[in-house]
Amino acid sequence: HNPPPPSPGRGRKLREGKDLAILALGSTVFPSLLAAESLQAVGLQVAVYDLRYRRPMDRALLEDATAYPL
Repeated sequence: HNPPPPSPGRGRKLREGKDLAILALGSTVFPSLLAAESLQAVGLQVAVYDLRYRRPMDRALLEDATAYPL
């Protein structure tokens, strides 16, 4: 299941999690997904966010990402 394409200026959540959130931009997105998979092996459920744009910053996405304990 692929996430829908984001609107301009909006990021997207690529992976659900409950313990930790990784925020990625550009070339760091794929390595962040790999890191999330590796962390799952030690019992962490890691969400991955693709910010997509540095400016304008997607404030709603950042607020969503701050809900994780780590």
